[in-house]
Amino acid sequence: MWREFSASRYSAPQRASMRDAIREALQMLTAEQKALVRQIQSIFMPTATRKRAEAKDAGRKLVHYTSAANALNIIRNRRVWMRSIYAMNDFREIEHGFDLLNESLTAKKDELFAALDECSVGVGKMTVDLFNSHLPAIRRGTYVACMSEHLPEEDGLGRLSMWRAYGSQIAGTALVINADPMYIEDDIGLMSNPVQYFSQKEAKDEIEEVISNIILNKSMLKDAGQATVMQGLFACFLNMTICTKHPGFAEEREWRIMHLPQLWPSKATERSVEVINGYPQIVYKIIMEDNAEIGLTGVTPDKLIDQVIIGPSRFPLLQYDAMVLELESLGMEDLKEKVRASDIPLRT
Repeated sequence: MWREFSASRYSAPQRASMRDAIREALQMLTAEQKALVRQIQSIFMPTATRKRAEAKDAGRKLVHYTSAANALNIIRNRRVWMRSIYAMNDFREIEHGFDLLNESLTAKKDELFAALDECSVGVGKMTVDLFNSHLPAIRRGTYVACMSEHLPEEDGLGRLSMWRAYGSQIAGTALVINADPMYIEDDIGLMSNPVQYFSQKEAKDEIEEVISNIILNKSMLKDAGQATVMQGLFACFLNMTICTKHPGFAEEREWRIMHLPQLWPSKATERSVEVINGYPQIVYKIIMEDNAEIGLTGVTPDKLIDQVIIGPSRFPLLQYDAMVLELESLGMEDLKEKVRASDIPLRT
């Protein structure tokens, strides 16, 4: 099991020092540093890096399916809520990712550590211990907002499976957004990645590819230094834990915006306590306002929203008129093209 990798423990000051070393590598970056980060990501998160590149190169948009009421709240309040992973539809999703990571590393630990020792002696075990020490914070203190890739053929229609999830009991709405902010490379305390739909074999293949990448890029990683290697490996572990789902969900094409405030505070969020379905809980809200200080731009609703799709419901025209009026108040134009009611014949 995972804990077998952590026979020797680090003190709290040592863990804090290692964490701070990683943070120092994640401040606002020069062009050269951003290029290094992209290379590190491609080494330690090969599948996610490829999927991000494919989506960016294709100019794909993302979509947030929600209720009509929540869609209006997002637009009016300029806030997107991130909720605890404990509040997800199936918390086992996170345990699925962790179990795959645990089993894959159990099988490949020696190979991984040997490859990493060629870059910086002991860095593999140090990172595993650091990750273990933060597991409680990761499990209890990770907040996510979920999106999905939006394909061109879904314009004006949406996706049937999503309307089935959101349209049977409530008035559903899909906010289609420009994805450019998802590719911001400066550290804003938020991470965004496509979900990986891994089987056990695919998870092991991912770790094997990471090992091969480390071997191929040994000289570069050695020059980059221990903190950078730790950053890449920690991100690998974190991404597999939080952004991995069962292959049966692959048609969702999900992306996740993730926030771990105990590890990486963010000036792009604010915290509040909200009551949702009768349960008081902490919520972190992404502030949809440009912030040049941290390099966050293009996130105001008028810039971010590409189109709004009204889901199948009893009163789609009422929703349409209300949404057009709300978006007009933001100064948005061409709303006949940007707001459409889906004509998928879903019984509601």
